[in-house]
Amino acid sequence: MPTLYPIQDTFVRGEISPRLHARASLDLYRAALSRCENFVTLPHGGIRKRGGSYFCAEVKDSSKKTRGIPFIFSADQAYMLEFGDLYIRVHAYGARVGSVEVVTPYLEADLFDLQFVQSADQMWITHKNYLPQVLTRTAHTTWTLAEFVFLDGPYDDINTSATTLTPAESGAVHPQMTSDTLPTGTAAATAGTAWHVFDRDNGTNLTSGVTTAFVSYDFAGASTKVCDAYWIRVNSTGGTKAPVAWDFQGF
Repeated sequence: MPTLYPIQDTFVRGEISPRLHARASLDLYRAALSRCENFVTLPHGGIRKRGGSYFCAEVKDSSKKTRGIPFIFSADQAYMLEFGDLYIRVHAYGARVGSVEVVTPYLEADLFDLQFVQSADQMWITHKNYLPQVLTRTAHTTWTLAEFVFLDGPYDDINTSATTLTPAESGAVHPQMTSDTLPTGTAAATAGTAWHVFDRDNGTNLTSGVTTAFVSYDFAGASTKVCDAYWIRVNSTGGTKAPVAWDFQGF
């Protein structure tokens, strides 16, 4: 059976994976290449030879590794940045740009781990061992590298002065009593000074001297009150007795 060589007039699909070399039923197969070496596919279908390279200039130190990183502002303003051991030099239009040389913190061993992204006249550079840096072009021969300052705020200046906050109210459902009937309502107990239970003073206590007793507070006809928490404290100077069981009631 004779071998057929169909005419292919478009190569817009470029080089395809070997896994697709037998997929003649796919439309992309008829516009693709199994191998495209030293050629560039064109968007209108054809191909052309890949551009070559030529010696532009010697790097600063040929005994050390360097890395070329593109810096492209536009079709007419494109640069090649020569990243070397602790420096950056700039090349454009087939030659070095003046005597531009920017000092960097990057050692030779770190050059190929650098990550970068460019927008307009700035390039942000990161590395796990260094603070983020931003390279800025302000003119053809003016380049600067500085630590990138993150914008996280705005915040007011940190207040380092000594400040004491005093709440206007404790949140208790009853007022701070100064007697059994002042300022409002009535405090009562089986024995002892009942209002000390409601004076918000941890240093005072009620000593009844009896086994079973009660303590109460009457809001004197006030509207419904909500008490969602309470606490009982035993004063160490109040004797040897302390409540071990109690009922909390509201009427």
